[in-house]
Parts: sequence; C-alpha cells; structure tokens
Amino acid sequence: MIATLTRISICTLVLLCLGACSPSGGASETTQGEDGTNDALTPDLGTPLSDQLSPSDGVVPADQLAPSDGVEPADQLAADDSAATDDQLGATIESITIGSQIWMAANLRIATPDSKCYGDVAANCETYGRLYSFAEALTACPAGWRLPTDEDWKTLEAHLGMPSDDLDLLGFSLERGSDEGEQLRLGGSSGFGLPMAGYATADGYFALDEKIYLWTATVLSNGQVIRRRVEALSPTIYRFSNPAEGFWIAVRCIHE
Repeated sequence: MIATLTRISICTLVLLCLGACSPSGGASETTQGEDGTNDALTPDLGTPLSDQLSPSDGVVPADQLAPSDGVEPADQLAADDSAATDDQLGATIESITIGSQIWMAANLRIATPDSKCYGDVAANCETYGRLYSFAEALTACPAGWRLPTDEDWKTLEAHLGMPSDDLDLLGFSLERGSDEGEQLRLGGSSGFGLPMAGYATADGYFALDEKIYLWTATVLSNGQVIRRRVEALSPTIYRFSNPAEGFWIAVRCIHE
C-alpha cells in the first residue's frame, strides 16, 4: 500500500510540474511559420524538438544524414540524376593493362545526348556498350580517361605482335598483321574483350555480332577520322578513315 501511494505521488508531482512549466499552463504549444506550416512542438525551454534529437534516440535529424545512411542529401544530387549511373559516377571502373597501357576492360556505356543503344534496345548498351557520334566520343570518357589516338592503337597492336611495316597501313579492306584482331575480340588471348557491337547511321543499325568499329581521336588533314574495325570472321584489325559525321560507333577509353 505504501509503495502504491508513493508511485501515485511521484506521478502527480510530475504532472503538476509539467503544467507549471508550460507558458500557457498546458504541456506545450504549436506555432505557425511564415510559410503556413506548423513548427515543431516546443517544450518548456523553447528549444525545437528536432534540435534535441540525436542518433542515440533512434531518430537522426535530416541535416545529419550522410550518403552512408542510405539517404543522399538533396544538395549532393546531380542536376541530371537520370544520367547519374554507376558507369559514370560510380563505383569501380574495370581496367586491363596491356604492355605500358591501361585500357578500360569494356566498351564505354556513359549516356550522352548523341549516343545510342543498338536498335534502341537498352539491354544492348549493357552487353555491347553505347554507340557514339564522333563529337560525343571526344568528351565522353570520364575524368582520368580519354579517347585513344591512332598512336595509342598502334602501340597496342605492336605489343600484340603486329609487324612495324603493317602499323601504318590505311584502307577499309586492307588487312594488317596476322591475328591481332582475334586477340582483341571477346574471348581472345589479350583479355581486351571486344564485343561485336555493330554501328549506326541515319539509315539504321547494322552488323551486330559481326563487326565492331571504334573511334580514335586522330583527324586527318582531309577532315576524316581514323578508326578501327575488328570482325568476328577475320583475325586481323583494320585501320581506315571515314567522315566524322553520320556514324555512331563504339568507344574504348584509355587511361591518361
């Protein structure tokens, strides 16, 4: 009986104290801000409730959230979040070292305004990489990477065994070397893993699973751009030039 009376007395004292400490004799009050929304309830000292919360209460104020909490603060979101894929911003870029060069281990997939998925099928971008116009290819590689030059490709080809006399051969159907194209294909001995990504023009999409065309950053005096072609049924790698405009082909970035 004594214990029961003691508990009642303590509860009564707490309730009386809360009533006395409230500015209006009640437990608390709600105020309205200039934007018409209700501010947080304020206890006896007038301190906003959100300021009194800490992670130990099981609730973390919004301004203390970090990306590691699973929520990204609004001021850290990209302006165009639809393009903020892990390929662009993320995580790990897989690379392969061949000789003195470091290359990306897959075709570029970063979305840019003038790039395409083969056949307008998104799954093809995952499998083969995107197809880029030359103007887009020049700037599409992420920081620390760039579009390789013709010289970069010749360095790679020489390392794979192409004779020096063949390196500068230029022609759409002119075979160079021996099996360097086969080494560079998906499943080839170099590990470079080129998929046969095809190409696009204004007339449509062509040569998926048959050929891959790749941009270089090298422009000839006549305005044409040097590029590479590897075919599923040919062991060689072709070096030729075409106009810069009107083609969408693959990009494989090289490390700066």
